[in-house]
Amino acid sequence: MKKKVIAILMLTSLVCGSVMGCGSGKEETASNGEGASEEPVVLKWQSWDPASKYQPIIDTYQEANPNVTIEYEQVSDYETKINTEASGDALPDILSCKVGNTQMFAEEGILDEIDLEALKSDSDYNLDDFWETTLDYASYQGKTYGIPVDGGNYAWIYNKKMFDQLGIEVPEDGFTWDEFDAVCQQLMDNKETLGIKHATLINDYGIKTILPYMWQNGVEYTNEDETKCNLADPKTVEAVEYIKSLVDAGYIPPIEKLDEGSFPIVGMLNSGEIAMGRVALWEALKLEDSETLDYQVMHAPYGNDGTKGEVLYINTLGIASTSKNKEAAMEFVKYVTSEEGLRILLENTSDPQIAVRKSLKEVSISQFDESKNAGIFVDALEYCKWMPNVLSVNDQMNAASRELDRIWYEGEDVETVMTDLAAEVDEMLEKDNK
Repeated sequence: MKKKVIAILMLTSLVCGSVMGCGSGKEETASNGEGASEEPVVLKWQSWDPASKYQPIIDTYQEANPNVTIEYEQVSDYETKINTEASGDALPDILSCKVGNTQMFAEEGILDEIDLEALKSDSDYNLDDFWETTLDYASYQGKTYGIPVDGGNYAWIYNKKMFDQLGIEVPEDGFTWDEFDAVCQQLMDNKETLGIKHATLINDYGIKTILPYMWQNGVEYTNEDETKCNLADPKTVEAVEYIKSLVDAGYIPPIEKLDEGSFPIVGMLNSGEIAMGRVALWEALKLEDSETLDYQVMHAPYGNDGTKGEVLYINTLGIASTSKNKEAAMEFVKYVTSEEGLRILLENTSDPQIAVRKSLKEVSISQFDESKNAGIFVDALEYCKWMPNVLSVNDQMNAASRELDRIWYEGEDVETVMTDLAAEVDEMLEKDNK
């Protein structure tokens, strides 16, 4: 399939040049449709999201560009669908890519490379307005295959009523590990008075919970050239042991309860069963103030040496390598990811989304009351990130979940487990770098 796609791509390149090179180099906007072809064009776009999320953007663009029809399709088993279509040369023109998709689709020849230099030179598009960390999600092996469109991250929520009752003040930057541990102990010492069962929760027991604590303890997931992981590093071991200590002390419920889905963080915050928790942006609007809860947002805990870190998920838009309408597809993708297009997205979605453009920071949290400090979600982009964009990233995540179960369920030594996991991940990285 890969050779077939490359052959088609080469033929297309001979006809119209690269995706950016055959265009006018001028960004089309929904207000004037400048640069749009007069010939009727149908662009097919597939994603896992419901059509309602993007319909306002599609309607605005089509109104300004009546010759362009956007056919949007929500797909449930997305990766399977795209791979099936790729094998039959039936890909849509535009593909949504979430974490893990870009490298997989790029490796298979499904995505067309984006001319990043052309975007940089387009002053109307203002690529510098994107948060730098969001652009990493669209890259693979030093090339760019998409443009960031939206995403989300985590921050910590605390019950201000409970904290005020105990006289606990939250520092502007959040708590250090030692301070966090002390607050958990104080909450548990007063759990009968507060009516809580536990001080807090973790979101899961896999890599997305381990990663922030690694970063907060001053260690990156891999070495600089991404040939070896740091999962067996003493600081990583210390980070996992710290998480385990929170469970062992009873601050966090037993992992098996979390595994059963018995302790949803938002539900337990709303009911007053916990006093604080790590909540994703897209979950935050489900928090409900009541006689029990007055929620506030705070920064994630950070290492005692001041190092911060949290997880960020970014979705991107890419163009299929087999598209016969690459120029038109690129113009539409540029509009969706322009300041105007993203503003329409952020103002019309029912689920909060992180603004991938710095200029839209306030729009991305406009659904929240100003008193909730929701701006922390966006401020945290300064230290949020994700795993390296290598081909085996999903396999690494699966391996981590499997191996970490030995700690949570079998009580095995943390250092031993992390050493075994590191050896497994290093084998994957070795294959990635061949």
